[in-house]
Amino acid sequence: MPMRNILRTHMLMAMAAVAITVAVALTACGDTAGHKTTAEADSLINAAYELRDYQRLITLADSLRQKGDLADGEAYYWLGYANDRLMRKHLADFYWLTGLEAVEALNDKASINTYAEIASRLTGLRCTIGDYEAAMKVAVKATEKLAAAGADTTSNFTNLLIYIGCCQSRFGLKSNDTYESLEQAYQRHLQNIANRQTPDAYKDAIVGVVNVCYNFLEIRNYALALRWAERYDDLVTQFEATGLARTDYTERQRARCQAYRATALEGLGRSREAAAAYEGFEQSALGQTPEGKYIASDYLAIAGKWEQAADNFSSLAALQEQYSTAYSLENIQKTYIRKFHVNMMAGRRDTAMAVSMDIAMHLDSAITTSRAEEAREQESIHQKELEISQRDEQMERQRHLSWYIFLGLLIAALIVYNVTRMKVQRRLQKAHNDLQQAYNNLEVANARAEESSRMKSNFIQQISHEIRTPLNILSGFTQVVTTPGMQLEEDEQREINKGIVQNTERITDLVNKMLELSDAQSNIVIDCKDDIPAIQIAVEAADASGIHHASHLDFDMVFDPDVETATINTNRRAAVRALTLMLNNARKFTKLPGTNSAANNAQSPDKKRATLTVKAQSDTMLYIVEDNGIGVPPAEAERIFDEFVQLDDYYDGTGIGLTVARSLAQRMGGNITLDTTYTDGARFIMQLPRNSR
Repeated sequence: MPMRNILRTHMLMAMAAVAITVAVALTACGDTAGHKTTAEADSLINAAYELRDYQRLITLADSLRQKGDLADGEAYYWLGYANDRLMRKHLADFYWLTGLEAVEALNDKASINTYAEIASRLTGLRCTIGDYEAAMKVAVKATEKLAAAGADTTSNFTNLLIYIGCCQSRFGLKSNDTYESLEQAYQRHLQNIANRQTPDAYKDAIVGVVNVCYNFLEIRNYALALRWAERYDDLVTQFEATGLARTDYTERQRARCQAYRATALEGLGRSREAAAAYEGFEQSALGQTPEGKYIASDYLAIAGKWEQAADNFSSLAALQEQYSTAYSLENIQKTYIRKFHVNMMAGRRDTAMAVSMDIAMHLDSAITTSRAEEAREQESIHQKELEISQRDEQMERQRHLSWYIFLGLLIAALIVYNVTRMKVQRRLQKAHNDLQQAYNNLEVANARAEESSRMKSNFIQQISHEIRTPLNILSGFTQVVTTPGMQLEEDEQREINKGIVQNTERITDLVNKMLELSDAQSNIVIDCKDDIPAIQIAVEAADASGIHHASHLDFDMVFDPDVETATINTNRRAAVRALTLMLNNARKFTKLPGTNSAANNAQSPDKKRATLTVKAQSDTMLYIVEDNGIGVPPAEAERIFDEFVQLDDYYDGTGIGLTVARSLAQRMGGNITLDTTYTDGARFIMQLPRNSR
């Protein structure tokens, strides 16, 4: 063999060996990226965690992950944790879900621990925002994986069992089928205490029992709430007897337990025992604080002690200052609406009016802040998705590149060149096509965003107008009433009081509509436990809408013969509300825009008409609202159900009535549709299952 060929052969063999080494090294690099964690990285992360510097924690986790000093799973856990603490719920959900995907296929101990921690956090987050179905999916899958891996003795596993039980209770399932996981979790806590006898073991158990007790209070299962309150008290007593507990901790826990017990006992009708338990809470140190007074509001409301509840809510400002709580839609719903209701029930109309005005003044900013925060979070999620996608694509290219190098050193340069050129051309063409498609999608998205922005601006302007009108009326009444020396006749006082109540209710109704819209954007299934006559829903909705009294139209109700004795299993409140919104829609769009009913009658020789027809099918009940108003074009049959959509700008309104109505129907297992075959006006059909069990 010629020397040249021998040298060429040796050179090819050497290059092949190098190529194999490079390929293996690159592949190993990608495979171990999920495991690597350095002591220095852990030290930096823990320092930021101890200082509660969550913004620095985000920066560290992101940079250390990109450098390869922190495993993907751990990095995403800390990114989710920090964003959760900063109240960026969407970002926290995104990072924790991404973290689960990063470690799901890994079976080493560190990855399994990370998986358990992330699953517990993600489940808790979804329970907090009320997405119990999504929380159940994560928790059930996680417990199955951890049990299979033999990692079912940790506090995270026990927390997942508690979340499963609490989620199941929210779905209204039978107790025998639902609470096994809660009992199992409780026994695991007791076993953990018996094995360890440490303060952390007792505190973990107490936190778990508190969550279960509060869950049953929220769903008004007072019998089970009382049972878990007794367990709560037993754990605190046992912890105190060990001598390991701090006195202020046990006193605080025992006081909270007294408040929970009082609420449960009052809910069960055992008022004397409830009053004794509440007296113990009231005398505690916690009961004297703003937080304690807020905790007490549940018991006071059930007991009908509205004056005391109203007094307690006067410390709401101090509680918000303590926890730096800003005005938000969630805060308005959970605190200020309750404060308004309590003061109304206590007969303190001046205070209630002040609260409603406070809500009205901050509602615009709360809406704007909520939407701005959501937009920023969605943009951050999009950017992170792009970064993760680019990183994964880069790692995939590295793996391919290693094999291309290996093949390139074994195959003739010309073949390698041609193959590489063809692949690069195909990749560039695909990238070009993808870029073109992305550009087209971006144009469509921009158009939709502009339309959405326009509708939202109109919506906010309408809301502002709707708020200012009753506020101006209330202000005028207030000036009249407070004018020195003003003497008012009894009829005048009665009219002023009527005007104050009506305009206060108008503001309250507006806030409730905003809360209904927020609720409509969720996917929470509505409990259907009411067995009521089908006709009753129609009658209550007609009364609630006031359509009987609309002088510009003739309204009639038609019932099929087999409907008169038919019953339906549904959620009475939600069904009546959905049908009321449909009737409101008919009443509104059969009247000339910008006129009152009397003027409308004067301009139109023939009255408009509207009909509510109830029909029964084999497994469905139909509620059909038909009118001869302005109608809806067939092309807009679906768009009319979108948020803020009003096809005719000359009509007043918020554009959310049909959105809320359809959401309510769908979450009860039904739907609302527009019959496009009807051309004399509009015909909306609500379908509800006759039996939702």
